[in-house]
Amino acid sequence: MVRKHLHEQAQAILRDRAWGDLGHEMERGEIDLDGLLEALHIYHAELVLQNEAMDELNQRLLEEQERYRILAQFSPDWDYWMGEDDRFHYVSPACERITGYPAQAFLDDPDLLSHLIHPDDRADYHGHVHAGRQDNHALLHFRILTRSGEVRWIEHDCRAVRDSSGCYRGHRGTNRDITRRKLAEEYGERLAYAVEQSPGVVMLTSTDGVIEYVNQRFCDITGFSREEVIGQRPGMLRYGEKNVTQYEDLWNTIRNGGTWEGEFNNRTRAGEPYWEQAWISPIRNTLGEVTHYIKLAEDISDKRALTERLEYLAFHDPLTGLPNRNLMLDRIGLAVAQARRDQRAVAVVFIDLDDFKVVNDSLGHAQGDQLLIQVAQRLRTLLRGGDTLARFGGDEFILLLSNLAHVENVIPVIEKLQTALKQPISLSAQQVSVTVSIGIAVYPGDSDRPEELVRYADAAMYRAKAEGRRCYHFYTPEMDAALQERMELDQAMRQALEQNEFQLVYQPRVELVTGRTLSLEALVRWHHPQWGMISPGRFIPLAEETGFILSLGPEVLRQACEQLRDWKARGVPTVPMAVNLSAREFREPGVVERIMGVLADTGLDASALEIEITESAAMSSIEQTIGTLTDLNAHGVRVSIDDFGTAYSSLNYLKRLPVYAIKIDRSFVSDMEEDPAHHPEDAAIIRAIIGLGETLGMRVIAEGIENTVQRDFLLDHGCVKGQGYLFSRPLPAEEVETLFLNSLDSEDC
Repeated sequence: MVRKHLHEQAQAILRDRAWGDLGHEMERGEIDLDGLLEALHIYHAELVLQNEAMDELNQRLLEEQERYRILAQFSPDWDYWMGEDDRFHYVSPACERITGYPAQAFLDDPDLLSHLIHPDDRADYHGHVHAGRQDNHALLHFRILTRSGEVRWIEHDCRAVRDSSGCYRGHRGTNRDITRRKLAEEYGERLAYAVEQSPGVVMLTSTDGVIEYVNQRFCDITGFSREEVIGQRPGMLRYGEKNVTQYEDLWNTIRNGGTWEGEFNNRTRAGEPYWEQAWISPIRNTLGEVTHYIKLAEDISDKRALTERLEYLAFHDPLTGLPNRNLMLDRIGLAVAQARRDQRAVAVVFIDLDDFKVVNDSLGHAQGDQLLIQVAQRLRTLLRGGDTLARFGGDEFILLLSNLAHVENVIPVIEKLQTALKQPISLSAQQVSVTVSIGIAVYPGDSDRPEELVRYADAAMYRAKAEGRRCYHFYTPEMDAALQERMELDQAMRQALEQNEFQLVYQPRVELVTGRTLSLEALVRWHHPQWGMISPGRFIPLAEETGFILSLGPEVLRQACEQLRDWKARGVPTVPMAVNLSAREFREPGVVERIMGVLADTGLDASALEIEITESAAMSSIEQTIGTLTDLNAHGVRVSIDDFGTAYSSLNYLKRLPVYAIKIDRSFVSDMEEDPAHHPEDAAIIRAIIGLGETLGMRVIAEGIENTVQRDFLLDHGCVKGQGYLFSRPLPAEEVETLFLNSLDSEDC
């Protein structure tokens, strides 16, 4: 205890320098001097050791400060210390890299940081700092505007500093530049939004094939919610039997790092099938390891249905549902191959409806389509096993009779076909009787090539038509020559238009009593450089059948109007010009505009032109006819009905047509070469037409007047206008001009 006391005294003496008290205690003999000296010596030694320890600690503190300075200098984070006076006491060098301002600028201006914060984020920042002082710690993301005006995102970590008594002494903060991370997050959010709103299906699965994510499009298509499919396998969507080969190929492809592409037949939640086109690929992490599989898909049900429909239409007629030309040729080839193997016969039967154009023109195309459908249905009932019926277009059908023991076996089928079609067909409120012309080509007698068998059957059908229709013909080589001639004529017509081989002639329409020319009818003629003059009866029907009339008709109208313009320009007296308009032209959209355009181009008044259409064309699609004729009449163009009496006309409709004249067909006039009493039927028809014209206020013009008997009969019954060889044959423009100059009384009719 004495030693401890001496030691404490020594510490007090050295600490407080209490030398006076020590002297008094020594005089009184209260202190052991030797012991005190020993205690002083020991305490001095302890002080030396303590000083050495303090020097070492100071050295370590300096080293730590240097390391912190180096770390602060190279740290990407901007650290600071702010005292309770709200001034910066320390700012790390990283502030300049982030803000563009050096650390001293923040030490000089404690409000600089607040000024740099984006105006929209300042309120949040100040609330965050206040919360940090109260709660000791707060974390906030905000934007700053750097010295260069760049916007950067900052993550601010604020911690309060308190003394041992808990009093606030300031706070330290760390500002971390998280701009790149924020941009990545925003990009990820946009990407997630795009995936979610994608019009295609997106599905993520684990490497085990378990669904982890589907987007909204998947839910819309399938009807499944996310909760119902996440954790399931894609096989839950499978519709029908599993295609083992397809799935083996899929897994082999994606496990080897490739992208698999293919189609799935899946089902919706309601069990309805749908088709999807899918692309499935592996997803790899930064180490290149496969972590997921992604499927991108689209619903191709509509596209697939359209493809199937197009494939169907490529081989089937859309109106009747029958095979078309392409499929029929393929079937013929197969039938011929089998017949060759089995030593049997094959017949190709070409069927064409007689006078189908009359039905189309008189009843309209919609009723014509219904007729074709019903004919197809009747023909189907005649098929045997292995036979094929096809529609070749228009009113043409082909019947393939295969596996015939003898060629003659086709005849009972043809006769049964004719009998079946004789029964009237109901169209709306009318009964229509159908007859057909039939051509037949056979294997092995005629050819073993499908195209040739069809062509030969077509040639035989044309021979049947030429011999009066309503019959059938077997092919002979002579028929093919006729068909070849027809094809050559079609090609020559098209070349003739380009080479200006079509020319007009003009037949006067006259006053029957005086022979005075009242008007002209423009008629087209074709002079071929090798074949010479080709009869209109030969090329006009072909032009109408092939549609070439749509090119030829406008050319005729143009030439006629230009001729009138030329005569007027040279002072030649003229009369109105009548131009024939085919049924196909009459049904073309914009026909009135086209006619008026030609008149405008040639500078002619509408009164100079008269349009002739056939009776069958006028009665086809009657409401459209009324509209077109009314439009022409309103423009001042007169219209006459040609070939009157040869087709069915409803008087109820006829009285509604704004028609200037009706023309008695030449077939009724031409037979009366002698006493009309010998032809009572024709005479009765002529009288009826004349009376009808008078009743309806229409002029009546007779065609084909070739003798005085015909003229006098017409005059006796009130027909005062006509045309025919009795007065003039069709004349070229030069001769018409001479006729005008020599004898024309130019008074208007």
